[in-house]
Amino acid sequence: MAEQLATVRAIQQNNIVWQTGSWRRSQASYRRAAEIVRNGLIGKIQRVEIGLLGGHIDFIAQNDGMDPSYEISNPPPELDYETWIGPSTMLPYVQPGHT
Repeated sequence: MAEQLATVRAIQQNNIVWQTGSWRRSQASYRRAAEIVRNGLIGKIQRVEIGLLGGHIDFIAQNDGMDPSYEISNPPPELDYETWIGPSTMLPYVQPGHT
């Protein structure tokens, strides 16, 4: 909650427009899938996998290493990487490769 409030304050203080969202979960098929799961119609959930659109994967979870199209590098100078990570565990910056 503190991160959300800090985001709202920063937006207001800097007089900017900011948008984020997850429109897909508002689609009828996603709502129906959530309804099915919540009502136990598929049985007890044993495992949940999450993926990102566009084929992006979590490089850390892949075979105890990175997807070969990614490489650890220094963050770009315009990115305050420490602030971006916030209270999360500090991990190396990963630059997507060009495969």
